[in-house]
Amino acid sequence: MTPGYHLNKRHWITVTLDGRVPDELLHELIVGSHALVVRGMTRAQRAELGL
Repeated sequence: MTPGYHLNKRHWITVTLDGRVPDELLHELIVGSHALVVRGMTRAQRAELGL
């Protein structure tokens, strides 16, 4: 994992999927990212997506 390329290094990372990142960690990163995005949505947006 490295800081996000051309992105805000505080909020973004680049994950190279070459088998060195354990599946469990990758899953945690994806679930955490999804939760952050959902938390930033309006109630109407969440309802539209069935969340």
